[in-house]
Amino acid sequence: MTELTAAQKRLIELDEQKPVIKQWYEDLDATLLQLSAEGKLGEMFAAPDGTVFKIQPCEGRYVTFSPIEYVRTKREGEARGTLSMKEAEEWRKSQPTA
Repeated sequence: MTELTAAQKRLIELDEQKPVIKQWYEDLDATLLQLSAEGKLGEMFAAPDGTVFKIQPCEGRYVTFSPIEYVRTKREGEARGTLSMKEAEEWRKSQPTA
């Protein structure tokens, strides 16, 4: 197999962080919903460092779109990946052996 480029190595690192980042967004949404349920919409509060937060209805959401994406096979413990194992195996067979 050929040596991975720096960009390929970085993509692997970023992909490994994805579950943690996804969980962070889920936790954030749940916390905001909890604050709303507590009647905190429109209220402000300050963090110990002085940062002021205001809880308010979302005016929209910034969505990024990239014309390039990646897909991958599943990792151990995952139900499925976005790249078929069949396609990955065919690619592996076509690679020169070291």
